[in-house]
Amino acid sequence: MLLTQFPDINQVRRLRNEATKPNEQWNNVALNFQCKQASRTGVESPYSLFLNVRGHSYCSINGSPYRIEDDAFLLARPGEIYDLTVDNVRGTEICNIHINRNFFHTVAASFIAPTHALLNDPFWEVDAMPLLNARLHPKNACFDAITSRLRSAAPNDTASFEQSLVMLIEWLLHNNEKTKQRIAALPPIKETVKAEVHRRLCMACDYIRSNYYLPVDLDTLCTITCISKFHFLRLFRAFYGLTPHQYLTHIRLEKGVALLKNTSLQIKDISDSLGFEYPNSFIKIFQKHYGCSPGQFRKG
Repeated sequence: MLLTQFPDINQVRRLRNEATKPNEQWNNVALNFQCKQASRTGVESPYSLFLNVRGHSYCSINGSPYRIEDDAFLLARPGEIYDLTVDNVRGTEICNIHINRNFFHTVAASFIAPTHALLNDPFWEVDAMPLLNARLHPKNACFDAITSRLRSAAPNDTASFEQSLVMLIEWLLHNNEKTKQRIAALPPIKETVKAEVHRRLCMACDYIRSNYYLPVDLDTLCTITCISKFHFLRLFRAFYGLTPHQYLTHIRLEKGVALLKNTSLQIKDISDSLGFEYPNSFIKIFQKHYGCSPGQFRKG
C-alpha cells in the first residue's frame, strides 16, 4: 500500500503492543510525500526502512540518533522504538517503508532456507537479518531503482507493490551476505568478537555519516566505539578499506558531486555545507580525486 501522508498516529500506536507478535497487524506500506515539518515519536517498528528521495530527516532507534540524507537509509527491526523528525525549510521528500514481519520472514525463508526444509515445513522461519541492524546503510543504483518502483506503484496494485517488496528484501539479504564476508575478513579473532567489532565500527561509520559537515576527530570515534586508537584504526581500515579520515573525505566528496549536479549553489557554499574549513581545501581534494575542479565538473 502506498500512502501520501502519515497514517493516524492513534491507529499506529494501537499496533505497538502487537508489532512483535506472530499475528501482528502491520500492513506492508510505503509512505512517500514531501513535507517541511513532521514528528512521530515512540512508535514501535515492524521491519522499517527510513529514507529520503530529497532532503534530510532525523530518526532515533531505541534512543540512538541518526541524521538521514538522500544517499543512505536507516533500518529498524521489529520491536525497536523509533522517533522520526522532519525539520527542513527546503522540504524533504520522505519514503519510509514498513514491512510486515511475517511477510518479511516468509520471503527471506524462500531465499535462505534449503528446499527440503521448505517442503517439510512451509512456515520455516529464520532470523533473516542478524547483521542489518539499526544503522545507516548506503544506497546504490539497484536500491534506488527498487524503491522508485515502490513509489510509482498504483494505489490498488497490491501485486506489483509486493513484487517490489520481494525485490527489496532480496537486495537486503544480498547486502547482508556481503557484510558477512567482510566481517569474516577481519583480523583473526573469535567469531563472537568479530560480530561485536562490526557493531562498534558501524557506530563510528554512522557517526561520520551523520556529522560529515562537522569536524570529526579520531578521539571522538574511539570514545564512541570504546576501542583504543591503534586497534580502531587497524580494524576500521580492515573492514572499510579506508582510514576514518579517508572515509570522511569519501562521504564529503560524494555529497559534493550530488550538489554540483543537482543544485546551483556556489562552490564556497558547497564547501561550507560539506564541512571544509576553506573552499580551496575542497577544490584541491576534489581535483585530486576527479582530475578536474568542481567548476569544470559542473560544466560537464
